[in-house]
Amino acid sequence: PYVTTVYDINHLLFPETMPVLTRSAHLRWLTTDILKASRIVAISEGTSSRLYSRFGRSADAVALPAIPLQTPMPSLEEAIEQLRKLSVRRPYLLTVGNREPRKNLESAISAVAMLRS
Repeated sequence: PYVTTVYDINHLLFPETMPVLTRSAHLRWLTTDILKASRIVAISEGTSSRLYSRFGRSADAVALPAIPLQTPMPSLEEAIEQLRKLSVRRPYLLTVGNREPRKNLESAISAVAMLRS
């Protein structure tokens, strides 16, 4: 049995937004993985639907990403102190992701600039 987890198919939907090496690796392995898999897990219903529209096969299960319950959350005071140590001042905006163009970080930076003005 072979199980594969699919996070997205952005290399097919938005290839121009990915570094060439990353896109090439995804192109090389994803189709093979999907065809070979006994079961497919996707991280969202949307990804499962896109798999079906592109490959004729939806995910067998959806496993939503989450923070483990045992992950300790900092107190408000600890968070404020950490921001102070990093010289982060209000207003600020936290984005989580990489610097690929599809993440649209330019809009986040523009939003912070608008808040400051």
